[in-house]
Order: sequence, then C-alpha cells, then structure tokens
Amino acid sequence: MVFMIVTTLAALILLVKANLSGPTLPLGIVSIILIVLAVWLVVEAYLALIKKKTEEEKA
Repeated sequence: MVFMIVTTLAALILLVKANLSGPTLPLGIVSIILIVLAVWLVVEAYLALIKKKTEEEKA
C-alpha cells in the first residue's frame, strides 16, 4: 500500500513539473489537486489508525 501511494505521488509530482507552464496548465492544476487529496487521504488514514489504537488500549 505504501508503494502504491509513493509511486502515485511521484508520478503526480512529475506531471506538475512538466505541465505547469504553457497550454497544459489545466493538467498541472488537476495534478496539484490530486496531490493535495492524496496527502489528505494519508493523513486521515493515519489519524484513523491512531484513534483505533488508543481505543483498543482503553478497552
């Protein structure tokens, strides 16, 4: 799972670098939005795991 997210983020970063200028600007913007969403997903997953761990410790 970690490999998949790292590979996806690396590809999106390369897309942003290649497409932030010129007529392909919309593709670069969409790539930035997808990077933000992917990072948000990772943070939410981490917080859910931490919450689950603390709930198990309380029980």
